[in-house]
Amino acid sequence: MSRLSYERLSAQDMQFLVMESENSPMDIVSIQIFEMGPMHNKAGGLDIASYRTWINSLLHRIPRYRQKLKWIPYLKTPVWVDDPQINLDYHIRHTALPRPGSMKQLKHMAARIMVNQLDRMKPLWELWFIEGLEKNRFALITKIHHCMLDGIDGLNLTHVMLSTKAETSIDETPLYVPRPEPSSYDLFSDEIQRRARFPMKTLGEFSHFLKNSDHPIKECQTHYKAVTKSLHKIRHQPPESPFNGELSYHRRCEWMEMPLDTIMEMRKGRDCTVNDILLAIVTGAIRKHYIKRGIPTEVECFRIAMPVKTRPVHHIHAHTNQVSHWLLDLPIGEENPISQLKTIMQTTQELKAGKQAMGMETIMDLADWAPSTLLPLALKHSDSPFANSIVTSVAGPSEPLYLLGARLIEIYPQVPLLPNVGLSTSMMSYDGRMFCGFNADFNLVPDIDLFRRSIWESFEELHSVIIKEPLSLVHDEDKEATANQGGSSRAKRA
Repeated sequence: MSRLSYERLSAQDMQFLVMESENSPMDIVSIQIFEMGPMHNKAGGLDIASYRTWINSLLHRIPRYRQKLKWIPYLKTPVWVDDPQINLDYHIRHTALPRPGSMKQLKHMAARIMVNQLDRMKPLWELWFIEGLEKNRFALITKIHHCMLDGIDGLNLTHVMLSTKAETSIDETPLYVPRPEPSSYDLFSDEIQRRARFPMKTLGEFSHFLKNSDHPIKECQTHYKAVTKSLHKIRHQPPESPFNGELSYHRRCEWMEMPLDTIMEMRKGRDCTVNDILLAIVTGAIRKHYIKRGIPTEVECFRIAMPVKTRPVHHIHAHTNQVSHWLLDLPIGEENPISQLKTIMQTTQELKAGKQAMGMETIMDLADWAPSTLLPLALKHSDSPFANSIVTSVAGPSEPLYLLGARLIEIYPQVPLLPNVGLSTSMMSYDGRMFCGFNADFNLVPDIDLFRRSIWESFEELHSVIIKEPLSLVHDEDKEATANQGGSSRAKRA
């Protein structure tokens, strides 16, 4: 059997399959809004046939999209194999909103799409083209299982699927020749041999480490301390939060945007990172949301799980998860926004110095060689959440992108909810703006629109104390809600 006829999933990839349940699909979703552009039919709708042809011409550059899962018998370990019968009519969906479709209607449709599990018998992705959006626009909802990629890899795929030029030409589709699918016996035999080689492989890697390390003992101590601190953090459960509890089958979806130049101005004003500013905004928003709900803010902490990049430069095109996590306590008990920011700056510096991300990564590296049944047991028997919420931030493209000539004007990332964690906040910069997406459980966070407003209020407040000037921005709170209340102008905040 050729060893190149399949790829193994890492322990980190597999954890997203294990954690998935009917009420918690582990899919990375992106809601992208485009100008209609030149690719429309005579009736003014999307020329979906051209889009299918165009996507088919790109699949050779993203081979994971043509692969499906196959499970090694007895060991319950999945691998990627080529799918000889991939059907683009299944993966590329086409639907519409009643014209003129509103953003509120798009949010409801996106929430319904997000909660449905992908079919594990097929390649784990879907693209939903949604036409009929107001102002002569359409939406593209991309849905990809987290076991396929992380957020950084997702950005690379965005660059593959979109272009910096408004071109409408479609390249010729290369001939697809799937690799032969390995038999169950071959997979089982190959995995047993791989595990048998583990002691010698480990010894060889350790010898290589000793030869190439200037301070091997110090580096071993650093890894040990990082793993110890990470395990301690995982065992130490966060305080109770209204965002935690058993997830329902339904979701709520919200989003908003902030001006990136203003965030950069705030970063320079306090000599910190953009990530620190975003975390401070989230901290202030959670505190405000607690107060609006009448929940005491004098708590030990509010813990978030935050993915951090561990992907080496030479692995930038590897289609697998290469990301670790920080478990970070947000100071929602602090009333002053500057005090919140100072605490966050100190915490992130300590996390970097203590190499918590390296500790989490080392734990997952060790899990790669553990018996395959241990990871499911460890995850499924952990009923208590290790975080109150999930927060992600990614630096996206700074220039405009196009899809067959249609300009991408807004992009809202959505990361999946973890078991017993009912709220995630995702932030991504693009073309001079910071786009925020909120994914929430229908029952645990019924007021997700109020949380979105709390984010904006926290952004305004932090800006006012750092720059000491009011924001001269017009913010669209919710056009339809304003219209229903009799207002005809956009909601303004000064």
